[in-house]
Amino acid sequence: MKRNQQEKRENIRHIVIVLILLASIGIPYGQVGDYEFVNYDDPRYVTTFADERLTPRFVMTLMTSFGASNWHPLTWLSHIVDTRLFGMNAGAHHLVNVLFHLINTLLLYFILYKATGEAWKSCLVAGLFAIHPLHVESVAWIAERKDVLSTLFWMLSIIAYMRYARRARWTTYLPVIFFFMLGLMTKPMVVTLPFVLLLLDVWPLGRIGLFRHGGPDGVPARHLAAGLVIEKIPLLGLSGAVSLLTILAQKSGGAVNSLDYFPLGFRLANALVSYATYLGKTFIPVNMAVFYPYPAVIPMWKILFSGIVLIAISFAVVKQSRNHPYLLVGWLWFIGTLVPVIGLVQAGTQSMADRYTYIPLIGLFVMAAWGFPAILENFRHRKITVLTVGLLVYSLFLLLTWQQVRCWADNFSLYTHAIAVTDRNHVAHNNLGAALYKKGEVYKSIWHFRSAFEIKPDYYEALVNFRAAILTGQTVDQALENVKRLLSLYPENSGLYYTKGVLYGQKGDLGKAIDNYQEALWLYPEFAQAYFDQGYFYALSGDHANALAAYGRAVKIQPDLVWAYYHAAAILSLENRLEASAEQLRKAIEKGFNDWVYLQNDLKMDNLKKSSLYQRVGVNNIMK
Repeated sequence: MKRNQQEKRENIRHIVIVLILLASIGIPYGQVGDYEFVNYDDPRYVTTFADERLTPRFVMTLMTSFGASNWHPLTWLSHIVDTRLFGMNAGAHHLVNVLFHLINTLLLYFILYKATGEAWKSCLVAGLFAIHPLHVESVAWIAERKDVLSTLFWMLSIIAYMRYARRARWTTYLPVIFFFMLGLMTKPMVVTLPFVLLLLDVWPLGRIGLFRHGGPDGVPARHLAAGLVIEKIPLLGLSGAVSLLTILAQKSGGAVNSLDYFPLGFRLANALVSYATYLGKTFIPVNMAVFYPYPAVIPMWKILFSGIVLIAISFAVVKQSRNHPYLLVGWLWFIGTLVPVIGLVQAGTQSMADRYTYIPLIGLFVMAAWGFPAILENFRHRKITVLTVGLLVYSLFLLLTWQQVRCWADNFSLYTHAIAVTDRNHVAHNNLGAALYKKGEVYKSIWHFRSAFEIKPDYYEALVNFRAAILTGQTVDQALENVKRLLSLYPENSGLYYTKGVLYGQKGDLGKAIDNYQEALWLYPEFAQAYFDQGYFYALSGDHANALAAYGRAVKIQPDLVWAYYHAAAILSLENRLEASAEQLRKAIEKGFNDWVYLQNDLKMDNLKKSSLYQRVGVNNIMK
């Protein structure tokens, strides 16, 4: 009878906790059913394969191709299924993300409760995961389906691993591998799971102790630790393979920046500051944006302060790890799971991103849920204090999340907010300009496009958008007059000179086009696209020497500028400098050139194509 009453109380407690978690997600995220797509990645993920039939052949294409500079076939598949079910109803796509977030939250509670038996602490971790403002981007951004979906497989992998830890058999290990593979096929950030499973072996699974000299049956601790590492080798092998595949995918899509673009020292400094910033935003989650620009300079005080904070916390958790192992496990979870996205291998031009914290923050939440009550262990009013602080934090985060979710209602609210809370945000200006242009507010869009390339003079997308906007309803001559008028107001804006050069090129005035590109380059010597365009017009005018020099400068600044190598190869072929031509074509292919139809029809390449050097480049083998 007593046992039945205890089980009944436990079931009631679980129901109450599930209802709390449901309300925690439903209150802030219930708004998204009326939200729109945003023009930042949503069109690419939702519409790229919207009209494709889900045939076995097409699924195989998804499995073997790169998209959006990544390899994540299950992410593409989930978006395709959504378009079949809901069409272009953005609200429904949003709600699917919310559903995955809800499932992840409940699974996180289940995992922690099963592993520790602590219902309310597990509830607090799951609740913070559910409502933390830093997680809004992962849930409210349709294109970030990969976050919530990969985390579902992450959670299922851990559940399978807990079963394996209780009964270590190959039959119980296979589900771990299976769910891990599904996670990797959704988002490569889950490559850190084997590392996290080792942490869970320490706490809460207790498969190895931090300070025990041996395990059960007298097995030495070092042998026990080695065995736990060895059993992760299949998972580590999958992590390594997918990491390599991801680097290749991002390089082929031009997403990986070279060390020339972001030097290693600058990346290390930014990584250190980003860790500290993520930590700060965990406790004070304000001023969040869809894009954080890379700073021009990182102040030394920020680097030193960040380093001191991280070292101090690391020292403290190591010191307390004997009696409170969850502190070390939680801290290493946070630090370790951020490694793939902390910027040491820089993909894109963002300095950090809220979406990267979706899994890592779980470690900090565990530290808080178990650590705060432990601090108050001898305090008389411990329970009421923990409850009061917990409710205050919970209520504050719920309010902040509600407000942050509202920023994702449409393009205008998203980018206006980003511009307000960050400095010199070229991406937000460009994307807001694109939304205004689509709405028909052309003059407002021109201002934002100009702001974007004023911040980042070589931001080619903003320059193209600006040119399209300024030509809307006007002739090239009228557009030129408008650019000249803007130059009278902003005489040191290299992007305006670049646009002026493009417009003169459209008029066929090659000399003035080249001169204006030169003006742009005097103002901004690192403007790779201006060098490339200048080289193109030099080539059209027959000045091969200056064209080759311009292409050379372009690739020195931006080594992945594929067409600069190709056009240099074409000029060298015309001049019958075949070895140099073959070398430039080889570099173009190495950087991602694959327009074989263009190459086959390009008469300028005939001299090279007729030579034996062409075969050595290996074009025919690649085309096959």
